[in-house]
Amino acid sequence: MKTIVIIDDDPNVLEGMRESIPWEKLAVRWLGEAIDGREGLHLIRELQPDIVLTDINMPVMNGLEMIAILREEGYAGKFVILSGYSDFEYARQAVRLRVDDYLSKPVTLESLKTVLSSVTERLEQDRSTESEYRQLQDQIKRYKPFVIQEWLKSAVTGSVSEYSDELPEIREIVAGWNGRDHRLLGLDLPFDHRWEAWERERNLLRFAVQNVTCEMVGKTFSSFDYVELHSRRFIVILHGEPGRPVRSREREAERLKAELASYLSTQLKVPATLELSPVLEDWRGIPEAFKRMFEQPEMAATPFSSPERSFRFYQELAYAIRRGHEEEARKIIDDFIGRHDSGCVFDEQGLKIWGAELWATLAYSLYDLGIELSLIAPTFDPTADMGEDVSPEMLRQWLERIVETITRSAYWTDNVKHRQIIDFAVRYVHEHYHENLTLGVLAEEIQISKNYLGQIFRNGVGETFNQYVTRVRMEKARQMILEGKLYIYEIAMKVGYTNVPYFSSQFKKYIGVNPADVLKNKS
Repeated sequence: MKTIVIIDDDPNVLEGMRESIPWEKLAVRWLGEAIDGREGLHLIRELQPDIVLTDINMPVMNGLEMIAILREEGYAGKFVILSGYSDFEYARQAVRLRVDDYLSKPVTLESLKTVLSSVTERLEQDRSTESEYRQLQDQIKRYKPFVIQEWLKSAVTGSVSEYSDELPEIREIVAGWNGRDHRLLGLDLPFDHRWEAWERERNLLRFAVQNVTCEMVGKTFSSFDYVELHSRRFIVILHGEPGRPVRSREREAERLKAELASYLSTQLKVPATLELSPVLEDWRGIPEAFKRMFEQPEMAATPFSSPERSFRFYQELAYAIRRGHEEEARKIIDDFIGRHDSGCVFDEQGLKIWGAELWATLAYSLYDLGIELSLIAPTFDPTADMGEDVSPEMLRQWLERIVETITRSAYWTDNVKHRQIIDFAVRYVHEHYHENLTLGVLAEEIQISKNYLGQIFRNGVGETFNQYVTRVRMEKARQMILEGKLYIYEIAMKVGYTNVPYFSSQFKKYIGVNPADVLKNKS
């Protein structure tokens, strides 16, 4: 049975609704009431009802102000506005605050029954969707390629992984790394709103970068791991070969870096920045090498009293926020603050430099999710919010508020919430496009509802799963045609088609010309 509270400054309305409405027949249990928004705020925080029925115009705090605060806090219940007041501005605010329905005074039993029936049905749908989402996340986390990628990310950044080194898949990787030297090749794509190609085709571009990189690296290094930290930053871990001189591998790595940068720039039109780390004798030194590769010059120590300027902290916090994991973010913040003397005080200049570095890292990490941090928080200036003489405890509270501000903002849509799932599905397409790949195949692979997975994918990518698979296949086919090494029928087979005429018709539909005309147009 669903629960409800009612907020209204008219005692007669409260008494009438409490006493005269047969709540049990409506499958709703009355939990309590309040006479203004402030009292309502305390009541809802304490009781966590499923439904809140509230007036708009009330003393102390009106209904919309109360709703705004609760939405910022992450309250997920349903709001029904109870009012005889009609005003466009109020209606506009109600829409922005995701108010679920309206009841006009005086309330009739029939209208209340209709609204509650609609609202409770939506509650059930929301809970079913949330359950499917949790199940999908759980299934993905058991999928072997996902486990390996997540562990590789933690091995590069030094962040704590939920996947233990004791897992068989991870033990196998570690065994292969032990006894070798290693070197990191880092690729950074520009954080630039003017890069139109990225805005149009980000998924195809990131996997084109991966394909080219892996192909070129594989010609020089027999053992390597490709790690996508997020869609604009990639790391290739180059593993040495026992018995081969380090000096010769260093020259090969430098040559590879130059050739890869040239190919990405001239052939893919991708303005990537490439960096190489020094040779590492032990893979456990990878996080420190990674930090130094992308460390900005101003990250060096300053004469000011600032929080620890930790690239690892910035990255770990950004990763938790990207996934919308507030609890994980709080643990990262607690660990970071715990590394400071509780009695120390940070000065204004040091905090400004530290805040600017943190803001830049988060802005870079969130941008490819479709979130512009500048719209939520144009800058991070702890002293402007907390004044002078900021202590570690004050900074911890400020950081927690920043995390909540971002993850609970109006810009944090379901597409962002589902980003990990969408990224997994997109990666799966690029790894299996040559197979008999359908949405049903992927749904069965991770044991989740096909309809739910299809809905998430379409909302996040902007086209259906089948449309995206076809587009990926056609782009792969075009690349192979331009290479000029295979016949058309061979290319059709390599991208998953046994019927060559059908492949040709699909190719013309997506690319605009017949396969045979691609090389003609090039020349």
